[in-house]
Amino acid sequence: EKSDADLFKDLFRIYPLAEVEDYFKAGQWQNALMLMDLQLFLAHREESGAGEPPALEQLKLPTLPEAGQIVLEGQVNQVNQ
Repeated sequence: EKSDADLFKDLFRIYPLAEVEDYFKAGQWQNALMLMDLQLFLAHREESGAGEPPALEQLKLPTLPEAGQIVLEGQVNQVNQ
């Protein structure tokens, strides 16, 4: 099962307006929220008869933080330890 940045990539493929700041808080990926939103978007796509989403390689991904980083105002900053 995917989690963290890989799960965000799946969500971004379905919903390219997804913002990192909405799914990465206090140095942690919000996996439960991403899974819920992914299921919601997939259900809406199926209900509407939408075609296949674009391949991930066709999209310009935002910069993805790693655990231990925080996102402030659209920028990724390393947490000082």
